[in-house]
Amino acid sequence: RGAGARVMRMQVNVEGAMFYNECNWRSDGPYDAFNACYDAAYAQARNEGWQRQSAALGSDNPVIDMYIAGARRLNQAGFHVIVVPTDFFWGGGSNWTNSSDIPLLHQYLERDVAFQDFYVRWVNALVARMASGGVTNFSLQAVNEPRFCGSGGGTRAWQKLEARIFTAAREAAPGLHLVSTATCTAADQPLSRGRNYAGLLRYMPRHDFDNMSYSIHLRNPRLLHLPNHYNLRPGTNVHYPYQRVPESAGLDDSARTQIELYNQIRPDAAFYASVFSQIAAAEQRLGRKIVVTEWSVDKPDYGLPRDERRQRIR
Repeated sequence: RGAGARVMRMQVNVEGAMFYNECNWRSDGPYDAFNACYDAAYAQARNEGWQRQSAALGSDNPVIDMYIAGARRLNQAGFHVIVVPTDFFWGGGSNWTNSSDIPLLHQYLERDVAFQDFYVRWVNALVARMASGGVTNFSLQAVNEPRFCGSGGGTRAWQKLEARIFTAAREAAPGLHLVSTATCTAADQPLSRGRNYAGLLRYMPRHDFDNMSYSIHLRNPRLLHLPNHYNLRPGTNVHYPYQRVPESAGLDDSARTQIELYNQIRPDAAFYASVFSQIAAAEQRLGRKIVVTEWSVDKPDYGLPRDERRQRIR
């Protein structure tokens, strides 16, 4: 807040909120154990038609209660809160580093019609509970990083579902500010692979709701924003402005691919000026504000010197 920030985006974990009894949400254990538990819990709920979860809507929920208490404290400290349901588990014994599929929440959101219906009602109940729980200054983002790429039905399918989510949220809180999200992990997946931001609108829904904005994520190139996610030789530094990284610094194919993209993009001030100019042009065509709700500046132990981090933020 001292730096001028007045908005806090606060993620609520859907798995924990739906299955707090089944997977012992207060316990502290390895990711793999929780991953297996939530994988099984989703499958059982699907087989039962989401009946137990539907019956529990509006009931006391310790995860939602804790979330609301945190949002209320942020309001009291002068922050507007962006509420965004999010995923964390991939199922199938995998996580984001080794899975060929998408997270459990998005698997069911794309492929299970009954879960789509439940999720719309779940968002309605969440918004109603926040309003009645004393959270007075908040907006809603439909979900964090919707996929809907390839077999997911694309932007049009997500647009239809997101419109239903927004309608349900407005039923609980008329006039609520809405934040629509681009497909393909908020457009981060395709655009971080070197594609031009002039094509941004193909990933963005189009809505007629008033009092809303659109959201994207920006981690381009990924090697600069998320170098700790790649298997690089010890001591490798990734610089801003651009300095070439040898391909030999990558210890696997994924890292070498990101090095190639980094060397191709050559990120500097001119590159980001172009990116934001293209985003601004998309914003004008939409007639709506586009906000960047996630980007990254890595810690110093990931190789980007402090002065370069500050320069890139600016």
